[in-house]
Amino acid sequence: EKVEEYDSMHSGESVDNISTEHSGIEETHVPFSYAGVGIIKDMQMVDMLTEKETMVANYILTKNNASEINIEKGDTFVSFGIDTLNVKEKFKFDEKKAAKKINEILPENPRQGYDVRDVINCIIDEDSFLEVMKEFAINCVVGFGKIEGRTVGIVANNPKGVGGVLDCDASDKIARFIRYCDSFDIPLLTLVDVPGFIPGPQEEQKGIIRHGAKVIYAYSEATVPKLTVILRKAYGGAYIAMCSKHLGADFVYAWPKSEIAVMGAEGAIEILYAKQLKDPNKAQEVAEATAKYKSEIMTPYIAAQRGYITEIIQPEETRKRIVASFDFLETKIFTNKPLKKHGNIPL
Repeated sequence: EKVEEYDSMHSGESVDNISTEHSGIEETHVPFSYAGVGIIKDMQMVDMLTEKETMVANYILTKNNASEINIEKGDTFVSFGIDTLNVKEKFKFDEKKAAKKINEILPENPRQGYDVRDVINCIIDEDSFLEVMKEFAINCVVGFGKIEGRTVGIVANNPKGVGGVLDCDASDKIARFIRYCDSFDIPLLTLVDVPGFIPGPQEEQKGIIRHGAKVIYAYSEATVPKLTVILRKAYGGAYIAMCSKHLGADFVYAWPKSEIAVMGAEGAIEILYAKQLKDPNKAQEVAEATAKYKSEIMTPYIAAQRGYITEIIQPEETRKRIVASFDFLETKIFTNKPLKKHGNIPL
């Protein structure tokens, strides 16, 4: 592909001491997560690259000497692995239209469902969402989209299907997609509206704990940039599993009406005030306790104070914040990794 214009290059890990026999291949640097790169001055050199492919692709990037790449108009870019230049494609996005629509998606009734695809389409470039496994586990949505021309993997709970709860099938669907994206260095964006793991003997017999653990394992092991946006509900263990700060999310944002807690107010009050609920004379006490739980425990501001979320943002700010965060994480390097062949995924 011809490099027509390129204003600047992000600094990254350095590739040095690569001996090349072809004088037409210039030595360059690439970010840590990529295999190798070369700038070809002479198109006749392209046919000869296969001789060096194995050497460059297997070259281990261990140095940390950032340097600039000088790219001239008309140069041909050849990479081994993933396109390290990450040149943004042209994209279409109506910011005013999306900002208006995204504020109208969440229903006033917190028990009412909505289609999370509407939120996704207000964040990504126009007509860029490619959903996968659409008919399987309809309580979650996974697929690929583009944000300012760059591909991201999207994982979202879908309240329109079974309230967006996590069950065995949804857990398998999400975990497999996460590992696919991590295998190919595709950044992950997670949209959270989850009331918890589904209860009941049927899911217990199918092994909900083991299946749910796959999601936790997949997120915690993934080293790609990970962003999370809490749209509404984030309850209990399902909140932890959906790429929380505790699982290594780089940034976690929350909308002002989001609810982050062990469980919803109604469920908590039924446990904490079981005796009072049986006494009609204590209805006022129960009502006050419910309001206090919502204002002092479920609020995202408490979670922000404790460092569980990065920032509380307005819905219309979501795309801008995602773009800025992914730009910041473009040269993310994961270094705190144990020296072992691989982990032991709960199969």
